[in-house]
Amino acid sequence: MNAPQIEFVPLRDAVSTEALTTLDVLVKIVPPQPEANLKRPELNLGLVIDRSGSMAGKKIAYARQAACYAVQQLLGSDRVSVTIYDDIVETLIPSTLATEKNYITRQIERIHPRNMTALHDGWVEGGKQVPTSAISV
Repeated sequence: MNAPQIEFVPLRDAVSTEALTTLDVLVKIVPPQPEANLKRPELNLGLVIDRSGSMAGKKIAYARQAACYAVQQLLGSDRVSVTIYDDIVETLIPSTLATEKNYITRQIERIHPRNMTALHDGWVEGGKQVPTSAISV
């Protein structure tokens, strides 16, 4: 890894040696160029979305928006699953490679609130999607 370049630029050309003087200095730090071969690890993202009646209105809209944004940031080599729950838990998108982002986001956009909440069941099913998907390729 290369070290950053540090440059000190005085805002005056000279200072008096016979009196106290304040010298303002601009410190310029130039970071090194990033290594071109840096690669982030592959992700395995499990999205679990509450679609119970308490999510009506802006809450479900924000949840869908955040989930779609997260999907759009994934690479094709990343994995994603989408689990939705109210009093019924459904795996909307089983763990899959994030190659069909438009399809995945269309499915997320179709989520609407209904019924009561089974938070624990939704969380458990979403958790099941992450480790099992790492095994299947």
